[in-house]
Amino acid sequence: MIVEQSGQPSYHALLQLAALREAVAKALDRKRLLGQYAVVWKDGGVVLIRPEPAEVDHMREENSEDESHTL
Repeated sequence: MIVEQSGQPSYHALLQLAALREAVAKALDRKRLLGQYAVVWKDGGVVLIRPEPAEVDHMREENSEDESHTL
């Protein structure tokens, strides 16, 4: 199947692209907050993104404080 693109993307295509970018950003942020790694395609290759240890420790501390207040 050959698809030719001419001109600029349509308004609806731009809305779809924005929605996809937002969904991916939220998913990557959630993985970071949970201390999980993510695998992405960047610059023509597979890249493993690991959360920063300080961020993970900080989030664990905040989560434990939040849980103690919910009792």
